[in-house]
Amino acid sequence: MSTDHPLSDRGRAPTAVISSSPPPSQPHNQALKKRTAQSRLQYQMNSSPPLAGRDSEESRPFIGNQYGTHHDEFRQRQSETFLSSSGRVSWTYRNQWILLAISSGACAAFNGVFAKLTTTELTATLSKSVARGLGFESIEGWIELIVRAIFFALNLAFNGVMWTLFTAALAKGNSTTQVSIMNTSSNFVITAILGSVIFSEALPPLWWVGAALLVAGNVIVGRKDEGGPKNLDRDQSLTASVLTSAGDGEMGPSSGGARNKLTPQVEMDEDEDIIDLRSLDGRPQTQKQTEKHEQQKQGPKRIRGVPTKKGHGSPDPEVKTRRKIQVLVFFSSLTASTDKAARLFTQQLGKLLLCQASDKSDSWFLEPKVLDLAEIDYDEYFITPPKSDGADVDFFYLLLIPSYNIDSINDNFLEHLKETHHDFRIDTSPLSPILGYSVFGFGDSEGWPTEEEGFCFQAREVDKWMAKLSGRKRAFPLGMGDWKRDAKDRLAEWQSGVVDVLRQLEQTGSLGEGVPGSGDPIESDDEREVGDDDEVFIEDGPELNSSSKSRGSDSLEDVEDIGRILELSQVDGSSGKKQGSKVPLAIDFTTEGKSSGTKKLATTVKEMVPKNSPTYTALTKQGYSIVGSHSGVKICRWTKSALRGRGSCYKFSFYGINSHQCMETTPSLSCSNKCIFCWRHGTNPVGTSWRWVVDPPDLIFNGVKEQHYKKIKMMRGVPGVRAERFAEAMRIRHCALSLVGEPIFYPHINEFLRLLHAERISSFLVCNAQHPDQLAALQHVTQLYVSIDASNRESLRRIDRPLHRDFWERFQRCLDILRERRFQQRTVFRLTLVKGFNIEDEVEGYADLVERGLPCFVEVKGVTYCGTSTSSSAGLTMANVPFYQEVCDFVVTLEKALRKRGLAYGIAAEHAHSCCILLASERFKVNGKWHTLIDYDKFFQLLEEKGPDGDFSPEDYMGPPTPEWALWGNGGFDPRDQRVDKKGRPIEAAA
Repeated sequence: MSTDHPLSDRGRAPTAVISSSPPPSQPHNQALKKRTAQSRLQYQMNSSPPLAGRDSEESRPFIGNQYGTHHDEFRQRQSETFLSSSGRVSWTYRNQWILLAISSGACAAFNGVFAKLTTTELTATLSKSVARGLGFESIEGWIELIVRAIFFALNLAFNGVMWTLFTAALAKGNSTTQVSIMNTSSNFVITAILGSVIFSEALPPLWWVGAALLVAGNVIVGRKDEGGPKNLDRDQSLTASVLTSAGDGEMGPSSGGARNKLTPQVEMDEDEDIIDLRSLDGRPQTQKQTEKHEQQKQGPKRIRGVPTKKGHGSPDPEVKTRRKIQVLVFFSSLTASTDKAARLFTQQLGKLLLCQASDKSDSWFLEPKVLDLAEIDYDEYFITPPKSDGADVDFFYLLLIPSYNIDSINDNFLEHLKETHHDFRIDTSPLSPILGYSVFGFGDSEGWPTEEEGFCFQAREVDKWMAKLSGRKRAFPLGMGDWKRDAKDRLAEWQSGVVDVLRQLEQTGSLGEGVPGSGDPIESDDEREVGDDDEVFIEDGPELNSSSKSRGSDSLEDVEDIGRILELSQVDGSSGKKQGSKVPLAIDFTTEGKSSGTKKLATTVKEMVPKNSPTYTALTKQGYSIVGSHSGVKICRWTKSALRGRGSCYKFSFYGINSHQCMETTPSLSCSNKCIFCWRHGTNPVGTSWRWVVDPPDLIFNGVKEQHYKKIKMMRGVPGVRAERFAEAMRIRHCALSLVGEPIFYPHINEFLRLLHAERISSFLVCNAQHPDQLAALQHVTQLYVSIDASNRESLRRIDRPLHRDFWERFQRCLDILRERRFQQRTVFRLTLVKGFNIEDEVEGYADLVERGLPCFVEVKGVTYCGTSTSSSAGLTMANVPFYQEVCDFVVTLEKALRKRGLAYGIAAEHAHSCCILLASERFKVNGKWHTLIDYDKFFQLLEEKGPDGDFSPEDYMGPPTPEWALWGNGGFDPRDQRVDKKGRPIEAAA
């Protein structure tokens, strides 16, 4: 027991809690009186000695009317101190916006002044004075230009500061109108003063009228907003009165007489800083006993207050060491609708989470981030939570998922979640470290009216798999909205619920405990699904008899009855089959019942690019002609250039391909990579296996030829087209299977190649080294390209962003296949250099890959800038495009690295306009001359004689020597053509 003064040695007055108990029953009166006398006697013996100069009764704290006048004075001072200090703090906090608004208006005034000084003649006079003062009269024009540039820079600087301060004022203020008026008032006044001082502008009487109206408006708005502060002052007064009542030990409103009769004793709780007043009869009673007695008398216990973090009963300084919370908003989008919604949602969410903090550093929340599922690496976010940059951060996932009935990034994302769940090498709940997650789905109720018919079906799938991977950490229920009806309203409601959950996380550090099953991945409707991915049913056994069928699969048998079931099944099996063969019984050991009334929906094979899909619209807008459901053709810009006699592609310089007779197409628009330099920016489909409708090869072949000729005919009226080349272009001689996607992915690629070769059209096929099985089964092509975009695993992951988890192993297997077939196929390594990604310190790695695959040629080309994607982490800029001299230096270094390994490669040709250089094996160097061209007639002759799997080598159809103008050091521009500048004006050749 402690008899300390109400002011504890912690320097603050503890809260008083009055613990009263019901009056004791009559049989216990004598015992209670005895204990009361003993308690009072012990209390007086333990009391501190009387203070000098004061009555001993006055020094006894909390003993009826012997309380002492000194404590009354202390209570009065305490109440006044509380009111004054809290009033000063609250007034200062409430009026921070005034200084910010005035400062913003001042910056706006200076912004206008510097803008005017940038253009006014006064600046010319000032510049002349500065030039003469510095002794630079001869360059007065330059001095004036510098001065005006300084004023312009100050104009921009003050403009930025003005908006920053104005935004902060809006955040601090209670009224947007009041902040705007204060900002405008200060701008109005300071602008007038500066104009009068600097430009000698007079202040007319109307200026004073305007200033008076602004002040009046400010006063009116200010009086209107005074309700809030009054309420706050009333709350402060109420708090002070509570402290005063607690100090007096009052029991109720009419406690004047009670103070002379009550003699409560005080016990200090050192952990909680709560004063526990003893019962009036002197019986020692703890706070828990009092609460229990009150609960028995008044009914169930009522819990008041806010949730507290586990292990902390009261606010504690250790809570401040909690980790920051980073909200990650993931989305997928084909038409940019979800993209816009996700970015707007993230901005609003950040404002809601950070609005109560005076500074971002004071909040538990970091600025939310928005991430496109088409641009990120799934392994970084959905196998384990991402690594924070040196800070202690917990992550919270939000996913905005539209549903598509066509192939999209959603299918790959769901496949990744599914594979992660079933991967035995990965923990059952790898995402359990995250704080929680929630999913919102966008759908179209016109096509899918109900959930059973597919409304938001992909969002529901994401929600289910995320629950499995996160260990049932669904923080808020799945939200769904119809784009054409209520998507915005439903999203706003979902956002409000998510904010409430995040607030709870901020206060408690956890989601708390929900009702049983609240985080389960499987909902009631999913329990009736037949044929889960984890189950294998044997359909080859005998049919069950009618009695077993009537029971259905809903009846769960006990483990002890399994033997009896097996015996019955053997009897049924022997009667059904004369041979009496034993057939294993399909027993479902799961705990989920399965409804026999629900039938498994028949799976339909989808088209890769349906005509009514956003993918079809995006690709056709980019100039593609879609053939069938998964093929495309597009006329190349080099084809257009060659028709006008303005230069040909690098393939003409290296291999003799006439660009105006080349058709660029692909039988598969789908790809298994999401390369950062892809021309399509993710608008084409992606996938790791073929799961779409397969069009026949002849349909694709005839379709791409027809569409190509249509595009050539459209060039008929273009100025500058040469008649002889236009006539030649109506006969396709070459086919570049490198348009987009993965041509080798097409299941009938060999049949398609045979159709090309039958019409003596050469084939140049490009693959990304991710499909080794298809590569091994590939028949003869004129030239086989393999994209080598990086020299190591990590760099390849960053650049190509492959969908296959074993992408590096697949990549290496493809190189081994090329090495084995280097004397059957004419192979080319295609190195695309991206500055900042795969150029620096990777020459040795590339040399190792060349040594492993031993290709016939190595093309080294700088990346072509084709715009930037929306993702800041994936989009390229012109800064990522290497200069041609940098490409040359890289090739020279690579050649030296190959020579050092004993590999006979040399620099054979170049095409400076394409920023491309060719390294060739000395297998193609005859009598000191490079022979990189192809004898196409010889290739078709060998193909007809020996067949598509015939045994002939690239040297057998090696063409004539490479022309002089295409060799290394000569630029590679066809002298028959005319070079032009960006505006089409001829460029005279250097003498």
